[in-house]
Amino acid sequence: MIPSTTEAVSAAPGIPISYVTRLFIAAYFIDTGLLLVAAPWTMWWQRNLFADMYPWLAAFMTTTVCQIWVIATGAVTAMAGVVDVYGLVTSRHRGSEGRSTFP
Repeated sequence: MIPSTTEAVSAAPGIPISYVTRLFIAAYFIDTGLLLVAAPWTMWWQRNLFADMYPWLAAFMTTTVCQIWVIATGAVTAMAGVVDVYGLVTSRHRGSEGRSTFP
């Protein structure tokens, strides 16, 4: 008998691959979000190859509006990761009826 794809790909018995995948995606969102929040204050932001090639882009990147936009995008991305982790943690403690499995 040929095993189903979920049986053949599972990382460990009892841990579905969708849980691990969601955990990695949440970690990626949190990491990327924090990077975007911190990026406008680094030297990496000031010494950018694309900003050196296109002067209009360098002028735009140094504006406060652009920096706030990047920070807001990073904050939303990080919060999406936190919400996904919260959803993972709370879904592990719920039974099939939607009630907590712990007394």
